[in-house]
Amino acid sequence: EKDSLEDRDRSLLHELPRRESLTWDPFNLLHGSQIFQEGPAPMQSEPFCVSPSRKIRSSSERDARFGIASARNDHKTIGDASDAELRVKPAKLWKLGDHIYKMSRSPRGKCIIINNNQFGDFAEEREGSELDVHRMRTLFTALHFDCNVHSDLSASAMKALLSQTAREEQQQQADCLVVILMSHGWQNVIYGVDGQLLNLYRDVYELFTEENCPALQGKPKLFFIQSSRGGKIDRGPGSAAPGTTLADSVLPDSSNELTAVGTYKCARLSDVFIANATAPGYTTFKSMVTGSWFLSALYAVFSEHACTMHLEKMMRHVQRAVMERCSRDCGGETPCTEALGWVKKLYFNPGLCEKSDKEK
Repeated sequence: EKDSLEDRDRSLLHELPRRESLTWDPFNLLHGSQIFQEGPAPMQSEPFCVSPSRKIRSSSERDARFGIASARNDHKTIGDASDAELRVKPAKLWKLGDHIYKMSRSPRGKCIIINNNQFGDFAEEREGSELDVHRMRTLFTALHFDCNVHSDLSASAMKALLSQTAREEQQQQADCLVVILMSHGWQNVIYGVDGQLLNLYRDVYELFTEENCPALQGKPKLFFIQSSRGGKIDRGPGSAAPGTTLADSVLPDSSNELTAVGTYKCARLSDVFIANATAPGYTTFKSMVTGSWFLSALYAVFSEHACTMHLEKMMRHVQRAVMERCSRDCGGETPCTEALGWVKKLYFNPGLCEKSDKEK
């Protein structure tokens, strides 16, 4: 199985450009593309996370390992071809059982996508995030979710939207909930476009406890966070790359404010899976041409493997794919996952849906 999976990884990962450094990518050189980074939050439980230190591979070594060849369309641009060629592969057999979360309804549930891009004078625009939105909507629509996209929300508007989602009666008919948040960040907070903080544990995850959201009791709740979690740049051992502007990492103005969000204790959560783009204390990377490293890899891996793999195994593939990337000027990135009260395996069962009462 290992050889087979690695072969499939080689064939699919070549479709997503992996080198976003200006000096390494001729398309970025021609179009003046830039690399940006995004920010952090304190851990409430031990995450599944590989050490950020990595062996920096040469571009030829990485390309040989994964069979990478930049995907280009007739206009010689990067990114469009990969999206056109990737499709979610349908499952041939149901994955069912007492040890597996039920994922059979159509739709499976809601997928809430929030992308904060325009911050006015508070912070720089998060260029390239539109591609991430497109990919996530395409992916989770194919995985049978009802996707709702929201852009440029204040912190209070984000919390109000998620609070309403937790209270909605239709969650009774859902198998799962997916929330994807993309913004500037720092530690366990992300920012609204108004520059106000949203604590991920207190203001997001806790909305979906059994007490606050009984309709999703015993059902999986997935959170994917594209945001930096600190200002450190992972350059790997022995790397002497020059400094890089932290365009997407935003440090809170008040040290007291930072301490408050860092020491918050979260209420008990169950059936919650959290995937952060990077390890605690580190920045993330994205390109305005090819999107973020983390969500690009998630899109590719889920499209290929959701038909046979459970969520946690796919996330290990995502981690490996992202960690193999390296910008010579900017360093690398290590995705990190956290499972809270996660007691079963989750298979998306793409292409398979139970019949509705009307169809029976």
